[in-house]
Amino acid sequence: MKKLPALFLGCFLAVSSFSVFAAEERPPILSQEEEARLQKQFEVLAEIVAYISLYALDRPQDIASCVTEMIAMRRLDKCLDKFSYYLPLEEVEEFKIDTTGEFGGIGLELIQKDGLVVVMAPLDGTPAARAGFKPEDIILKVDNKEVESLKQAVRLIRGPEGSKVEIEIFRKGSAKPIKIVVTREKILVHPVKSRDVVANGKKAGVIKVNSFSEKTSREFQHALYTFKKQGVKNIVIDLRNNPGGLMHGALEMLALFIKPGDLALTYRTREEELFYNYNFLCDRRRLDCGKFRDLRVVILINKGSASASEIFAGAMKDWGYPVVGEKSFGKGVGQTLHTLSDGSKFALTTFEFLVGNNRTPIRDKGVLPNYEVQNSDNPENDLQMEKALEILSQQ
Repeated sequence: MKKLPALFLGCFLAVSSFSVFAAEERPPILSQEEEARLQKQFEVLAEIVAYISLYALDRPQDIASCVTEMIAMRRLDKCLDKFSYYLPLEEVEEFKIDTTGEFGGIGLELIQKDGLVVVMAPLDGTPAARAGFKPEDIILKVDNKEVESLKQAVRLIRGPEGSKVEIEIFRKGSAKPIKIVVTREKILVHPVKSRDVVANGKKAGVIKVNSFSEKTSREFQHALYTFKKQGVKNIVIDLRNNPGGLMHGALEMLALFIKPGDLALTYRTREEELFYNYNFLCDRRRLDCGKFRDLRVVILINKGSASASEIFAGAMKDWGYPVVGEKSFGKGVGQTLHTLSDGSKFALTTFEFLVGNNRTPIRDKGVLPNYEVQNSDNPENDLQMEKALEILSQQ
């Protein structure tokens, strides 16, 4: 990481101080503690502006407007970045809880988009999934408090196990807002689950990948080995309502199917491109490259499949594996997490990814399935899964 330019910081602080005090006939008297706290806030804001200037994937033409837009938490069409966010020091501990995969809540993956808090996906098997939350639901209120930011929504929704929370949402197609009361539970995020099914007399393995964490690729590989030892050749990889996570998890999973000459991912920053091809993935890492190319695989996606899910599904589709379901979320960009001088964090969109040998863009486009299938409202009637198993039985 480059060291932030001292000159840039100094100039910004000088201008910021003037903007605060110029309107006063005389500067207000501050205690040493207040002055130190204010100075630290200026420094942190200067760091954020510097990171945007140095590393943002799409450098805004007017950085001041972009920062204003970020702080206002609403879209003013001055900044192209929909996914960057600032994490104050008091919320960093909550962020650490997220990474452990264990907390009291209902199991919603949320994102801030165009100034709104939007459901990316309910986690499989959680109270949110059982209560019927859907991707693209907009969170309006939590316990009658209007939601103004993603971090506020997360803080309000989480709480002690066994307690209830009322969430008011807006759902596309509904005439009025919908209120849903959910009982909080201990949320344990299990990245991979597997099961076997029989369809048309043929046994198939179903691997449900819920998120991309440090454990995902290892658990995914274990599931594949288990099925292979049982002689199961037909595999459904279910990425529906998977909001993504760590990019390297998706790449390590792709390595299991890659062949010499294949390109999995093009990682594009503002200044350079990196190519995650067969040689890069297989020469530098201890991966079982191409170990499972002999399996017959179908991938399931929907509009709740995002980020790392789109990397995996998009590359596999490019390599000839059929994809079933709905168009994915269309995130197509990733964030780098920067720790600021006061311990707070700033996640900045710094790269875009293009998938497969054809370097297909995902940003705002999503992954288009080979077989578009809409599911019914009845969760017991899984038309998308039925289609995937039908394709496998015909091979």
